[in-house]
Amino acid sequence: MVRQGGRCITLFEEPPKGQTGPLSSYPYTAWLGVNFKVGYECDVKREELYGWGISLATGVIDEHFLEKMKSLKLTPRLPSNIHLLKNGLSLRKGMTQLEHTLERRLKNTDFSWAVEAEERRQDELERIRLYYEPMVEACEDAEQRAALTARFEQRAAEIDWQYRPRVTLTVLNCGLFHLPGID
Repeated sequence: MVRQGGRCITLFEEPPKGQTGPLSSYPYTAWLGVNFKVGYECDVKREELYGWGISLATGVIDEHFLEKMKSLKLTPRLPSNIHLLKNGLSLRKGMTQLEHTLERRLKNTDFSWAVEAEERRQDELERIRLYYEPMVEACEDAEQRAALTARFEQRAAEIDWQYRPRVTLTVLNCGLFHLPGID
């Protein structure tokens, strides 16, 4: 899905000039690099970015992969005298492992913000209940009572959407990076 949206690239690290001879071949390992955005959402929103990579040869996960990629000279073309090592993991398996690792990390996060958001949600729901209930009970016209009840339910749904704590995970982009070495 990310590939169809054009947010996935394949790049190779350029070897330093003069380090590859005409008769030698250097091994490159494939890494899947993924940029995740985690949103902590309620009536207040906070986002965190994670740029992680996983070696498709060994399954090693590097949580500082994005920072390491910034300093490398990359090219979309396969450099000469380079051979690509066989992957031990498929792209799907690598992505699944990254997602599971991030999920484990997020489960150990401080969720006191969610408890506080839920308290604010309950306070707001109580506030509108105290506002609408007396009006609904005092209303003698069935049509007006139904309209007030519908307005109350709509407002309660809006408050629920605004205040209910939730965590969202989005893949911003990804790439297949071929880097020197066997790791």
